[in-house]
Amino acid sequence: LKGRVYYDQKKYKPAIKYFEQSLRIGLPQIKTYIYLHLCYGLLNESKNANKYFNYAVNLEGYCNMVFDSNELLIQLIEKYLLADNY
Repeated sequence: LKGRVYYDQKKYKPAIKYFEQSLRIGLPQIKTYIYLHLCYGLLNESKNANKYFNYAVNLEGYCNMVFDSNELLIQLIEKYLLADNY
């Protein structure tokens, strides 16, 4: 929750801290990986952004399919971040 608050405030480094902490203490969640991807991307840290994007893709089960990364990112964001159940 704190990670999302910092993300919404465009404070990406503190958001990363809390999103990574949530991964250490709980089960991997696709939303957390997507937020980490977005945070690192907005900080122009493409290596980490790509790492978390790939984690999200693999967790979703698309690892054996080929997608345009921008198209897949949009699909993942729509599915998980814009859903009413977040």
